[in-house]
Amino acid sequence: FNGAQVNSTITKTSYFDPRLAFVDQLGHNYTVRAAAGVASVQPYATMIDLPFAPIAQGALNGALNCSGLTSIGNVANPNLLPERADDQEISIAKGFYQDSQVQLTLYNENIPNKLFQSVIPVLGLPSGTIDATTLTNFATAINSKCGTSGLGSVGVLSYANIGHMLAQGIDLTGRARASHQLFADFNFSTESVTLRSIPVSVLQNNLTYIIGAQLPAVPLHKGQVALDYTFPGNNIDVRLQQSWVAANNSKNLTAYNYGDLVITAPIAKNGRVNIGVNNVWNQYAFYNGLIGNGVPLALNQYATPANYGNPLAGSGAALLGAQATEEFGLPYRAFFMSYTFRAH
Repeated sequence: FNGAQVNSTITKTSYFDPRLAFVDQLGHNYTVRAAAGVASVQPYATMIDLPFAPIAQGALNGALNCSGLTSIGNVANPNLLPERADDQEISIAKGFYQDSQVQLTLYNENIPNKLFQSVIPVLGLPSGTIDATTLTNFATAINSKCGTSGLGSVGVLSYANIGHMLAQGIDLTGRARASHQLFADFNFSTESVTLRSIPVSVLQNNLTYIIGAQLPAVPLHKGQVALDYTFPGNNIDVRLQQSWVAANNSKNLTAYNYGDLVITAPIAKNGRVNIGVNNVWNQYAFYNGLIGNGVPLALNQYATPANYGNPLAGSGAALLGAQATEEFGLPYRAFFMSYTFRAH
């Protein structure tokens, strides 16, 4: 058992976060672990205290959203609270020859007050967060174009504890040793991260959020395989790792893979040189974002075909830019070298 008392001067909150784990060593090199706990994660200070950065008045027409909230700029949210999560985990591991082993882990994490960046109503912010004259000017401009009144249609891009998120996953990791010099490490994970609930106003202004579906840019599957060989006699160690990432990734690529190479060699009595090669096969390597070449994100029920003709409003905004169809590549092959010397 362990616990932490978390006191924050940023959010002015105090929580006790306990965790309890049971571990049992079974016969034939089996180990079972079951754990449960509660955790608090504080927001960054800049999410709570940052001056209002308005958009240009001339850009208001491009940001206009008469069916929801029209964002007039960015600002911090002084009302933020820490994210509180409860989680449960069970693992079973078995040892084999020398350090060969395999471990299977299943976990469930429930976050009822998840922080999301979204367009939120200015009416929910404390008085004085945004200058009153500035608010009035923006509200007048929005209301005159949308036929509304008051501040109800005025929004701002900020963070809020508005989401209920559930993360569930399976991790399979292990090592298979073939000899004293050669072994392979592997891991494969399935991570389901879904929105359980979020306000309708957020769905209307974030068309890629879908209740019950995997969050955008969070791949469901990932995996790695690494081969490691140490040459007898000179102790030169060579490790080649190949990684695989499924679709729905942050680069808007289809499923992709890449390799990394690390060579470590002793030099003289107390020295060691390390050579690394990132993206050793130069896979999916390009610098420029390719607009329209990426995998488009799915849209929720508030996306309307009638808005497709306006690329800066409604559904069109969710179909353009880095968060939709712009494809990003991996860095080109790069070499790194370092030298370590131990004095004694």
